[in-house]
Amino acid sequence: MGVAVCNVLGVAEAAQAADIAAASPATRAQQWYLNRFDMNTAWKTTRGGGVTVAIVGSGVDVGQADISGASQPQIDFSTGTPKPAQGDVSSSNDGTAAAILVAGSGLDSSGIQGIAPKAKVLPLRYYANDKATATPTPAYAALAIRYAADHGARVILMPSPAPYDTASLSDAVQYALGKNAVVVTSASNNGRTSNQMTAPCTIRGTICVSGTTRDGTVWPDSSTGPAITLGAPAQDLPVWSQDKYGIHSSTHYSAALVAGEAALVFSAHPTWTAGQVISVMIDTATGGNAAHTTVNDKVGYGVMNPVGALAAPQPTSTANPLVPAATPTAGAPTAAPSPRTSAGTGGQAASSPASSGSSLPWLLIGVGAAVVILGGALVVMLLMRSRSGGGRNYLSDPGYQAGQYYHDGGGYGSGTGWSQAEPGNPPDNFSRPLPGPQQPGYTPGYTSVPDSWLQPPPDAADQEATPQQPDDDEG
Repeated sequence: MGVAVCNVLGVAEAAQAADIAAASPATRAQQWYLNRFDMNTAWKTTRGGGVTVAIVGSGVDVGQADISGASQPQIDFSTGTPKPAQGDVSSSNDGTAAAILVAGSGLDSSGIQGIAPKAKVLPLRYYANDKATATPTPAYAALAIRYAADHGARVILMPSPAPYDTASLSDAVQYALGKNAVVVTSASNNGRTSNQMTAPCTIRGTICVSGTTRDGTVWPDSSTGPAITLGAPAQDLPVWSQDKYGIHSSTHYSAALVAGEAALVFSAHPTWTAGQVISVMIDTATGGNAAHTTVNDKVGYGVMNPVGALAAPQPTSTANPLVPAATPTAGAPTAAPSPRTSAGTGGQAASSPASSGSSLPWLLIGVGAAVVILGGALVVMLLMRSRSGGGRNYLSDPGYQAGQYYHDGGGYGSGTGWSQAEPGNPPDNFSRPLPGPQQPGYTPGYTSVPDSWLQPPPDAADQEATPQQPDDDEG
């Protein structure tokens, strides 16, 4: 299995695992973040009841004790045709681990307690049915995301990001957002190497989650960049991996915790829009600022804060704050102001001193301005055409962005192995890093390249006392 695939599946973290006994009380004691987030206070408001969280990835072992009572039947999209499925094809049990972190029952303190233990999990697998070569296909992830949106999932989690972006995946995410779902994904574990991150982090409107340590700083292995929305614990978490409990680290787990937070807010406020849920999550993030803007490229708006999000008042805006409002196109016609009437004009527009005189000077000025504008546009067009050799450019194709960087396997930025693609002539195998809403080059409506341009990559071989848990009689 290639390095890129290992990063996707989280297999690299397995080598760092310190195994602990299955179903041991020590498992719960290792969930240091439960006390850090004061989850007992959060659970007095809700435990996630009434909310379905779709897990789109390697599948979920629905028989695993922590999650067996919360999981719906699994659907497999790995061949492009939906069908019933069983099991988790990731050797690190990536999907199962994420599902437990979202909705694990805790097994009366002997297992792993989920952030939203009363939420339901909808497992949707799009990985190939082979642990050794479980290379995900983004087009199949797109089918799973659409299915989740159409079947009542309020939160859609992709714990493992796709290896590259496609138009179908981007369109599916936008479809889910339009169906009032919150889409959450991880930033990837490439912080010490290429620092690449791929879809859905690179798709506007999604919550892209980086990993943090116990002290709230960024986990060194976490990818970072302008697309980051929130930070969440990634380091030394007890999870179900390699068919047993162990201590592991991954941003995939960070994303699962944030998905659990979104489920709690939706459960507490079932009539809220996805945009309102996202708004309170980013506005109340620990370490955020009063202006509610991104703090940095490492944790975005700050570190997740479930208690704060649940206590926040309903936002007045229902829109997704991660999708900038559309701005008028330059040169677009605007509605003329209504004529103002006054007494004694018989309902006609009152004449102003400026309009009572001759209009000839203004006509001449208008003609002169038009000539200047047309001349300038012609010059720009000729320059652009000469630089692009007559190919695609900003004027002929608004979706084209000169100087984009591409890389086999995907990511954002211009790190090791990146090269600039020829304008209008993309390589056969590339991932186009889609600027996110927090990125300086972001353009609303700028979506992914056609699937036909892409070919999939080749297959490759601190403990805290009395950890918190919800009371049985809480809703």
